[in-house]
Amino acid sequence: MPLSFQSVIPINPVLNNDTIQKHECRLWAAISTGLPDSVLLNNLVHYPNSLKIQAEFFNPDGWGIACYRNFGSEPVFRRGAKRANEDSLFDQAVRSIDTIGSHIVLAHVRHCNQGCCCGGCDSIPDPHPFYRHKNGKTWTFAHNGSIPKSVLINLLGEEYLAQNPPNGSGVPQCDPSVPALITDSELYFLLILKHIELTNWQINDGIISALVELIRANNSSYLNFILSDGHDLWAFRKSYSLYSLYDSLNGYTAIASEFTSPSYGNWQSINDYLLVHAQPGQRPISVNLRAYMPPVITCHADTSLQYILSRPVCLTGFNVSDPDGNLDTVYSNIGSYNNGKICFNPSPGENQIILNAADFYGNQVSCTTVVEATLTDPGQVSGVVSDTNNIAIPDAIISTGDIIDTSDSEGHYLISNLVPGVYQFHFSCAGYTDTSLAGILITANETTIVDARLRFGCQYVPGDANGSNTYTGLDVTYSVNYLKGKGPAPPFVCNCPIWGRFYAAADANGNCAFSGLDITYSINYLKGHGPQPHGCQDCPPSI
Repeated sequence: MPLSFQSVIPINPVLNNDTIQKHECRLWAAISTGLPDSVLLNNLVHYPNSLKIQAEFFNPDGWGIACYRNFGSEPVFRRGAKRANEDSLFDQAVRSIDTIGSHIVLAHVRHCNQGCCCGGCDSIPDPHPFYRHKNGKTWTFAHNGSIPKSVLINLLGEEYLAQNPPNGSGVPQCDPSVPALITDSELYFLLILKHIELTNWQINDGIISALVELIRANNSSYLNFILSDGHDLWAFRKSYSLYSLYDSLNGYTAIASEFTSPSYGNWQSINDYLLVHAQPGQRPISVNLRAYMPPVITCHADTSLQYILSRPVCLTGFNVSDPDGNLDTVYSNIGSYNNGKICFNPSPGENQIILNAADFYGNQVSCTTVVEATLTDPGQVSGVVSDTNNIAIPDAIISTGDIIDTSDSEGHYLISNLVPGVYQFHFSCAGYTDTSLAGILITANETTIVDARLRFGCQYVPGDANGSNTYTGLDVTYSVNYLKGKGPAPPFVCNCPIWGRFYAAADANGNCAFSGLDITYSINYLKGHGPQPHGCQDCPPSI
């Protein structure tokens, strides 16, 4: 898709400080044919919400400033390890830059979370803005957010990293020879430069390419940045707030994580997923990254199947997602799509399934599956569900795929109109252990007999949350991770009368439920301060 930058940034007027979103790090940048007197001092030092004041609350890890005195010149850097509001060197640096005059300035106050970082120890200068010499220019970059370094390293690749190792901005404490000291922000910078190189130094194309690749790989990352090549200025917003100010009278554009003061200028909110390109003396232009991020879909591979006239066929293996979360419609030319599956009534011969997806920005994608269908006669399965004492179990549920039946008062069931093939049948009933029987061959025009016996009660070890058939401290860790949303659910579910289905093995205190109380119970037992885990009285363990 060719670039289509808009002439006006989509904006929301900023009215008061209530709209400020507090977050990690703060950015500020400006570009002009010549910044008017005191713009830097006011925005970085004097205004009520200047970068210096912002550093007071959430940014204890130093500050950094880069300035280009002339377009294309080598930037001058100033850095400090203390909070900007507590460091007299910050004020001195701003005054010095303001005095000598600058065309482009990037400033950053840091709240570190990865890499060379010590959480407000006043001993590590802020490595932002980072710098890099590429294609006859010195590029500078500052980031507000966090990205998993493993994701960035994978996208960069070993070869590119070997040829373009991080430099830590020359800050000794950010020694790039120690992997743990490399920041995610510098790797993010390198990824953008890599894509700019790959697009033959078409900067807008390269930035968009890098962002699309990164968001597809990890959409939960926080990606706000400011970037300059010494001639222009770029900024991008994803997740945290970002603002723009264009002063046509004084001929400059400013970008900031937070507007410095609502009393000065017309700060405007930059929309999420917007890339802004600012050039000297011109109103900034923008492009919405969502226009370059269509939905992602996959289709079931071409296949052949048998079918019967009375039953639709359901194929799995269809997937639809949208990296920027603005999916609009998903539809199939035949049948219906739902949760990764398309169900349709085949016709003899070739059936072409076309899955389509579109987002709110008009991006459309499709994929195709060709199904060669052959009409066949159905088979059926019948049997009796009973317990281990050969007593019939009524109301047992028998299922295979989307097909479900229930046993009658004498335990009998019958499932008809099955396409010939190999099946797995699942048998369950409240108060009994679920049973599955696999490898059942269904033949056309024949009835296959499949009886099932269910064991009364639930087979589990009380407190065994991880399904290892033993009870140790690992079960406590497993339970904590699940309840915090950081790990899988306990593998054993008991279908118990009155209580319904619950994680019976993880229920250490025997109250027929699973919660944080079971963790406390387990810890007390393991420390020798409480009784041993025991099962739910209504669904006791059968082993």
